[in-house]
Amino acid sequence: MRRWIQAQDPGPDDCGIGAFPLVLCSLACALDSAQDDVKRAQVQLQILILVRNYVNNLSSALLKSTGILPTSPKAEGSG
Repeated sequence: MRRWIQAQDPGPDDCGIGAFPLVLCSLACALDSAQDDVKRAQVQLQILILVRNYVNNLSSALLKSTGILPTSPKAEGSG
């Protein structure tokens, strides 16, 4: 399942607004149907990773859009 989430994880140029709810809903269904504590803990960890990545990508996109962060690695070295 981790590979599937990584494949669905948005890149740095996309905050994943479209994909995030779908993946989160899918994981919520997996959590609901988990039969044992180990499986439930694995799914909870995947949800935390997904949310962390989403928040990181969203905050990075916001900082770039406000000009606080450079939009490309080349922009960091110039100045």
